[in-house]
Amino acid sequence: MVESTELRAESAFAQCLRVQEEAAHVGFDWNDVHGPIAKIIEETDELKRAIDAHDTELAKQELGDVLLSVVNVARHMNVDPERILNDATRRFAARFERMRGMLDGQGVSLCDCSLEEMDAAWEISKRRDTGHNNVDGK
Repeated sequence: MVESTELRAESAFAQCLRVQEEAAHVGFDWNDVHGPIAKIIEETDELKRAIDAHDTELAKQELGDVLLSVVNVARHMNVDPERILNDATRRFAARFERMRGMLDGQGVSLCDCSLEEMDAAWEISKRRDTGHNNVDGK
């Protein structure tokens, strides 16, 4: 089994992926990607309940379970969760900077915008992305 010192040497995503692969190797696994997707929904519901109950410690545990389930989806899709998160972070940063630039071009500072104004600029920024769009077309 995995030694605790080995876990600290890897990223959290790599650790999670390796432990899940070890479990899958002995048959402790979902049949397909739909199992961990359902688990994300279940864990997200538990996270919401913990937050609503103002139970910070339980909420942190549930958030960890959500992340673990997300890594499990990535594993079932045969994709690297670290790379996917890095890609998503770069997309977010590019959209945010594009949104800031659009607003600056209108002479408006982000600090002076309402959330609704920022959301509208964000949606324009998202639509300007090339490549794959979200499933809902945004």
